[in-house]
Amino acid sequence: MKTKLFSGLLALCLLLSLLPATARAAEDADPVLYVGDTEVTPSGAETTYWKAAAGGENSYEKTGTASDYVFSVLYNATSESYTVSMNGLNIAVGYCLNGYTVCGIYSNKALNIVLENGAYNAVTVYETGRSTCGIYAAGDLSISGKGWLNVHSENPRSGGNKAYGLWSGGGIAVSGGTVTVSATEAEEQRIGFQAQNGITVSGGAVYAHAVDGAFHSENGTVTPAVGNGKYAVIMTMKDGDTFTPTVLYSGSSEPEDAGLTLGGFPFDCGEDWTSEANKVYGDFDAQGSGASWSVQHNTAGTDETSDDVYDLTLDGVSIGGSQESSSALYAGQSVNMTLSGANNFGTENDRVENGIYCMGAVTVSGSGSLGIVTDGNGVYTRGGGIVITGSETALRVTAGAAGGNGALYGLRARGGMVEINNAQVVVEKRGQQGDGIWASNDIRISGDACVNVIDWSEADEDPTCGLHSDRGSVVIGGNAAVDIVSQSAGIYADENVYTSAMFMTMAAIASPAALR
Repeated sequence: MKTKLFSGLLALCLLLSLLPATARAAEDADPVLYVGDTEVTPSGAETTYWKAAAGGENSYEKTGTASDYVFSVLYNATSESYTVSMNGLNIAVGYCLNGYTVCGIYSNKALNIVLENGAYNAVTVYETGRSTCGIYAAGDLSISGKGWLNVHSENPRSGGNKAYGLWSGGGIAVSGGTVTVSATEAEEQRIGFQAQNGITVSGGAVYAHAVDGAFHSENGTVTPAVGNGKYAVIMTMKDGDTFTPTVLYSGSSEPEDAGLTLGGFPFDCGEDWTSEANKVYGDFDAQGSGASWSVQHNTAGTDETSDDVYDLTLDGVSIGGSQESSSALYAGQSVNMTLSGANNFGTENDRVENGIYCMGAVTVSGSGSLGIVTDGNGVYTRGGGIVITGSETALRVTAGAAGGNGALYGLRARGGMVEINNAQVVVEKRGQQGDGIWASNDIRISGDACVNVIDWSEADEDPTCGLHSDRGSVVIGGNAAVDIVSQSAGIYADENVYTSAMFMTMAAIASPAALR
């Protein structure tokens, strides 16, 4: 009898081990929440705030204030749901569920994710030999807000493992924010959005790609309908006062011809969209109350792409180095960029590979700011110039890596002039070669512009300096104030240097430490 009882218990244990994780999680009576490898289950009904722990990577500790947190947690016992507000959260290692699945975020209840304004958040789960899931919720999973969320899941080792970007035991709903999700490199199954019930995108912007399907619903539908392709791009279209989630692309191949890519998110993914000249797309929320970024493609009424322009508005956008594109912003045509609020492409602790790379011209204006921190080029245009204009426009660029050997630039206009009118521009160029501001033609600074250039480049066969006009002149006029600090030449012009404004050039600095 004892032998039969033991055999029965053993069979039951084996059966339970093969059940889906949601079935086992549902047996957990008490709520459990992990962020990274830290259990953050709240003990009461109050919001708790968390920051990165000093003693370990991907570990977190409570902070007593709401001023320095990277995420907060609130549990609602009535709805049995967690709300996690992300404010610059970056997860690279997750919680191991039942010994075989690693999750960046794990909840055994419903989970509401709120993306705080202007915050870039990333969840990356890379594990060898185990299944992976970026964000796992045993109940419903919802995403809202005006921030950014980049989720990536992969496990490169064979053995029947799976990779999911988002997994929900209920339904998945996205009503705001910019969400990019990818799942790759697994033996058995790779899904971007995986839900037991329906998946609904009612606002925001979503880019999903996974080998076995961008979206998959076991018992429901996906709205808007995106088919079964590996890649899907959904943005919210603003047409007058109407806001409609719209499928820009769905297919089995990567949208390589995207005319504009922001933080790895592709826009203008095919010929059908090149003629949509009067419609605006962005990450508008479900009520259409605003967007952190929006884009409109103006075709100038011709079949030539050379005269096309993207009107891009940034309002509190932050992009981190974990985004998948080589440039925070890539544009196949010219870009008119309007700034509102504080925007950032990279930080000192999370630098982007390159800032802005444009095949045409770039114009920056508006009443906001843009900070670029990159190991590569700050702003680089191949087929046009760079114009920064407006008394309320501020651009700060930190480009290149200390000790780097490549020729890199803070601003470089290969196809035209650099014009700065009334705006505030600060450029720090690091590395041994390149220039602070470089133009194939003139560099013109006018109005009440305030320009500061710090150039650490060391002299070689070519001039390396703060302001470099390769085939034109440097013109400083009006009430402009220009301050240049350079280890080589302050200003180089192939033709002439004209100035009617007060400025200071320091042509030699012993070492970068002299200014630290």
